[in-house]
This record gives sequence, C-alpha cells and structure tokens, in this order.
Amino acid sequence: KAEILYIETLDEEVKKEREFTEEQKKALEEMKKEINQRKRSQKTLQENKFTLEMAQKISRIGYWSYNIQNHMYDWSDEMFNILGCPAERGVPSYEDCMNIMLEDDWQKFDRAFKKAVNTGESYNMDLKIIFPDRSIHYVNTRACPLYDKDNKITALFGVMQDITERKLLEEELKKSLNNLYIKNQIAGLFLTVSSENISCKVLPAMMNSLKSIYGLFGVIDSNGNLVKTTGYVDRNNHLHLSDGIIIKRELWSDSLKEILFEGKTCFSNTPVSEGDIQIKRSLSVPLFRNGKPSGILTVANKEEDY
Repeated sequence: KAEILYIETLDEEVKKEREFTEEQKKALEEMKKEINQRKRSQKTLQENKFTLEMAQKISRIGYWSYNIQNHMYDWSDEMFNILGCPAERGVPSYEDCMNIMLEDDWQKFDRAFKKAVNTGESYNMDLKIIFPDRSIHYVNTRACPLYDKDNKITALFGVMQDITERKLLEEELKKSLNNLYIKNQIAGLFLTVSSENISCKVLPAMMNSLKSIYGLFGVIDSNGNLVKTTGYVDRNNHLHLSDGIIIKRELWSDSLKEILFEGKTCFSNTPVSEGDIQIKRSLSVPLFRNGKPSGILTVANKEEDY
C-alpha cells in the first residue's frame, strides 16, 4: 500500500509538472512572438530613420522645433550641415544664431520668429547664411505653431532647406538677361542716336539698367581733356543731366588715370563725395576706340553691390 501510495503521489506530481511546463511553453511562445514583433518594429523604425535621414541629406532639408515652455530647441542632423555648425557642439543658442546670418536677414528672421511665438503667425522666407569659412549660403525656412487642447501655442515646428545652388543659378540667369538687355539698349542707341547726343542717351539707359541713381559718361576730346555728362536721380525719381563739363588732364584723379590710361575697370564701396553727391558704391569702366581707352562710364549708388 505504501508503494502504491508513493507511486500515485509521484504520478500526480509528474502530471502537475507537465501541466506547468505546458503553460510555461505557451508563455515562452508568447514572449518569443512579442520579442520578434519588437525586433520587426525596431528594424522598421531604423529603416524609416535611415530613409528620413537620406531624404533630408539628398534634398538638403532639415527640421527643428522650439518648446515655448522650457525654451528648448531640437535640431535634426541635417540642420547642422545646412547652417555649417559643428554637430559635436550641440544646438547653438538663439543668440548665437545671430552670428550665422547677415545682419539684415537676422532682423527679418528675429521679427518673424517672435511674432510666430506670440501670435501663431507662420512664416516663409529666404535667408543668407555665413559659414565659418565666411562663404555665403542661401536657405529657405518655414515654421508654424503647435497648439495644445486649450488652443494655446506650445511650440514651433519648422523646416529649413539649402537653396544655395538654386539661388546662384537664378543670379547667373538674372545677370545674363541683364547683360543682354544692356547690350541691346546700347546697340539700339548707337544705331539710332547721333554722336552729338549719344552721351545724354547712353547714360540714362545705363543708370536705369543697373538701377543706379548717379552716373557719369565722359569722352576724351582732341585736347586730351575729359568731357563728361553727369546725371543723378532725385527723390521724386526725376533724372537731372549736366552736359559738357570739362576735366583737364592735369586734374585727373589717380583712379581716373587708371581707367583712362591703363584701361582698368574700378569699383569701390568706400563712400566719397562727387560735388554735392555722396557716392556710397560705384563701378567705372573704360570705353575703347581702336583698342585704346577713349572715355569712361560710371554708375553709382545702387542699392546692392555691383
């Protein structure tokens, strides 16, 4: 009886052990499924992250966010490349970004950013960026506000794209079209206007083409002196011309000698006075006849650099 009882008891324990083992197997199977699912999800996330990073790199687009409550900024990796900032230094402060942009562009961006934070107004603008090597790059930046359930602004989310290549192509195209326009203008004048009136016609055409508010057109006369026509545009956009002004050779400035003796093109961003006119920036080119300098054309006070 004792042996039978022992065997029966042992048999019950074995059954319990088998039942527990079956439950454990099921639990293990569920855990395996969950682990595999997590691995697949992690792999998918890694693939999506890689795809997003590659898309950003190829398209030169980065994204950023600003948390209004804790004043924290977050940048994607491509933002550092777009703005020429070392990633190992982390996201620069808002104040440090002032040194990344040209002064006028920073003021424009600063106004739009603060307005977006305070009023929720989105913005879209092009900016000029200064890299550490002092090269100029162009970016387009856009941002919109994020709201909580109470319709309060909690953050800004934005994207930034490097558009340097596009901008440079646009500028080259603009220059080519402008050069073609100027050549057609001058060619038309020389074909239709008498030599006596040419200076009074060429100068306004050049000033208008190069968006300048001051100009000078001069030719060397038979005595070797410079006979010039000057013009300026007043505040009412009216052109005033002064014709037949003579500058004797011995009174020529050093820069004028370089242009008329050596045939050099000169430009300057240093403010100087030309009579009553304050010159901020200017471009002067020699005019040639039979391979020798015979005159000068000057335009000045354009809003942007020549």
